[in-house]
Amino acid sequence: MDAEFLAEDFEGEHSGAVVAYDDGVPFAYLTYAFSWKQFRPAVGPLSLGRLPVRQLRIFGLVGVRTIPDNLLDRFFELLLNQRGWHIGNILEVSPDDPLVRRLGSAQKRPRYRMIRKDVPTVQVKLDDTFESYLKKRFTKKARYNLRREVRLLDEAVAGDVEIKIYHSPADVEQFMRDAGSIARLTYQWKIGMNALRVTPQAVKKTSYLAAVGRWRSYILYIRGVPAAYCYATIRHGELSYDVVGYDPQFAKLNPGKVLLFKILEELHQSRIVDALDFGRGLADYKLLFANGTRPVVDLSLFPYNTYSQFLWLLAGATEVGYHCLHPLFRHWMPWIKRIVQRTLGVMFPTFIDETEIFFQLIILN
Repeated sequence: MDAEFLAEDFEGEHSGAVVAYDDGVPFAYLTYAFSWKQFRPAVGPLSLGRLPVRQLRIFGLVGVRTIPDNLLDRFFELLLNQRGWHIGNILEVSPDDPLVRRLGSAQKRPRYRMIRKDVPTVQVKLDDTFESYLKKRFTKKARYNLRREVRLLDEAVAGDVEIKIYHSPADVEQFMRDAGSIARLTYQWKIGMNALRVTPQAVKKTSYLAAVGRWRSYILYIRGVPAAYCYATIRHGELSYDVVGYDPQFAKLNPGKVLLFKILEELHQSRIVDALDFGRGLADYKLLFANGTRPVVDLSLFPYNTYSQFLWLLAGATEVGYHCLHPLFRHWMPWIKRIVQRTLGVMFPTFIDETEIFFQLIILN
């Protein structure tokens, strides 16, 4: 996270950087932001509750040379001594990152407790041509089925399928309008999961990213109607597959999978990045296309005050409880799923597909 981006105040109501100088010349900085968030303890792939917290988000360390441990300690001391925050987070960083190494033991730093979570992520590495990727990743039958899905969509609407790429500041308004119209129809939106939220702050942030060449997103249109979208950003030479969704009325035509297929084809041709990074979670469609992994770590810091320690206990209890009960829960899940879907199917016939996704999330994680 660069200091200029934070200076634009896109992350929290108070953001900035701790900077180290050598003879008056800056040579390292640690970026951060404070913001009010909702703490939602994770139960496997789901999150529950909405407890208000003031979050200290530490984004990353930048330096022109190796940063000594005593300087890292000083950076942390300046940040962690600030009052009024309930939880600190360093999200999706490499296990080898110096921040992770230095914060690696709560016993060494008695002013807070820490929870470390290793997050599974997968990628598509763009090492070869698109045809070579398909041959290496998929069997002949699987390749045929993928191409067939793409062809069936095109044939179903008499060739009236279009995929648009959005990457410039001038594209932001149309993308946010059309992608936002899809997002409000998705199951993610209905059950409070990650979906594109079109707010003035989101538009401003996206415009900034587009201006500095770090935004590249896609929409698939069927007969001129937005059917599926992918909001993506460019980080560390990779396209981060941040937020996706599709209009349920087109579900039988698999618009989400077709869009991903076309995105990968375009990225292999343009070579604008080295990989497509799916981020956290191991959904089936990600595992289907992925040909590589990237281990990342989440760190959560809880200072020694009553509210923060309550949050620490809650987060730890839900994590341990899920891992203990998950094998038993998974065993009974087919029976539970049948009962729930029969009940909901009578009252909400269109909700069945969404409950199927919900239960698959629980079973697979």
